[in-house]
Amino acid sequence: MELIKWHQAAAFGQNIILGNNLFYLDAFWNVRDEAWYLSIKTANGLQIITNIKVTIGIDLLSFCKNEEKPDGELLVVPTNPKVSFITRDNMGVDVNLIFVGANEVL
Repeated sequence: MELIKWHQAAAFGQNIILGNNLFYLDAFWNVRDEAWYLSIKTANGLQIITNIKVTIGIDLLSFCKNEEKPDGELLVVPTNPKVSFITRDNMGVDVNLIFVGANEVL
């Protein structure tokens, strides 16, 4: 399991390792929708996920049919049992984005 670092800026991009491969993650806060969205590209710039809404309890990679996608699940999980939704400021604090490799999935 890999914890994806979440920055407190309203928009950011960063390199991440998912499984054994390098990817690039872009995230931004949508004020109108009051939700985080993210996109993921391969190191070569191939789009894997485009502006998907970050939602608790859903494998964000399940929507991707691209063969280059990481082998595993990209999940948003609360670390605080009192949290049931994502806000602008609780990602990376009370809610985390994690990657669980295929060999780790139960």
